[in-house]
Amino acid sequence: MRRTRAALVDCLGLCVLMVFPLSAHRVERKASLVLYLPLDEGKGVLVQDRSRFRNNGTINGKPTWLPGKRGNALRFHGAKTNAFVDVRPSASLNGMGAHTLSFWLQWDGQGASWSPLLTKRPVDVTDPDQCSTWVRSDGRFDYRNDHGTVFANRNVRLTNEWTFLAVTHDGKDTVTFFIDGVPAGKKKLTKAASNDGPFVIGSGRHLAGDFGAGTIDEVAIFDSDLTAAEIKELREQGPMVSKRAK
Repeated sequence: MRRTRAALVDCLGLCVLMVFPLSAHRVERKASLVLYLPLDEGKGVLVQDRSRFRNNGTINGKPTWLPGKRGNALRFHGAKTNAFVDVRPSASLNGMGAHTLSFWLQWDGQGASWSPLLTKRPVDVTDPDQCSTWVRSDGRFDYRNDHGTVFANRNVRLTNEWTFLAVTHDGKDTVTFFIDGVPAGKKKLTKAASNDGPFVIGSGRHLAGDFGAGTIDEVAIFDSDLTAAEIKELREQGPMVSKRAK
C-alpha cells in the first residue's frame, strides 16, 4: 500500500511538472526599453538600470529613501538639499527619435514649485534641450524641448497620492499625455535635435538649479511612442513583465 501511494505521489508530481514546468515563466523587457530605474536600492548612491543597456545612475545631494509604489522610491526636497540622479550620456539615450517617458509621482507640494523633473539636457545649456517633463504646483503636467512647452488637457491630482504619468513623442510633431493610464490630450510640438547630455532626475539641469520636490518611483524611458494599450499595461505591470514561456 505504501509503495502504491508513493508511486501515485510521484506520478502526480510528474504531471504537475509537465503542465507547469519550473521554467514556465520568464521575465521580458519591452524591446524599446532603454532605461528602467526601479529605485529599489534603499541605500547608497548608485541606482541600477534594469534595461539591457545598463544606464546606471548616481545620486547627488541627499534625497530620502522611502517606501515607493513598488519597492522603494526617492523623495527630493527642492533647493533644501539640491539632490538629483545623474545618468551619464550613452548612445542608447542620445539618439532617440520617438520616445516615451514614464514614472510614478507622489508630490506633497513641499520644497519647490514643481515636482522632480525628468530632463535630457546638455551640460552646456546653450545647446538644444532634447526633452523634459514635470508637474507644476498648480497640477499642470508638461513636456518641454528646445522648441517650446506643451501641457496635458487636465491637471494632476496634488493630494499626496501615487499617480502614474507618461508622455510620448512620435518623433515628428505630436506629444501625447497620459495620467494614470488614461489619455490626457495630444499637442503639437516639433521634435528637438538629439544631444549627448546626461539624463537627470530631480533637476532641470546637470549640476545647476531647478531642483524639484516630491517622491518619484519606477522611472522608465522607451525609444518608441507607446500606444494607449501599452501605457495602460505599463501602469499595471511595470516595464518588465513575467510571461509564460511558449
